[in-house]
Amino acid sequence: MRRQIFSTGGSEAYRFARISVAGVEVAKYDFAKPQDCARVTTLTYDLPDKGKVVVLVEVGAAKMGADINARDRARRYAVQFFVDQAWEK
Repeated sequence: MRRQIFSTGGSEAYRFARISVAGVEVAKYDFAKPQDCARVTTLTYDLPDKGKVVVLVEVGAAKMGADINARDRARRYAVQFFVDQAWEK
C-alpha cells in the first residue's frame, strides 16, 4: 500500500495535528496545507494568582516545538516535539 505524499512533504498518516489545553482545542493543523506547515500560534492564559502563561508553538521544516514561559516564575519550560514525515524523491 502506497501512502499519499503531499507537496509539503507530509503524508496522509501524519496529516492532522491538534493542540488542546485543559481538554479544549486551541489550534488545529492540516499539514497538506503549506500555510499550516509554517505557522506560529501564540496562546496566553491568565493564572489564578494574577500571573500569565504564554505558549508559543512554531511549526516549520527544521523546528517544531512549544516554548512555555510563565512570567514572574522561577522556571521556564521548553517542550520540543517531532512529527514524523515521509519524504519521496
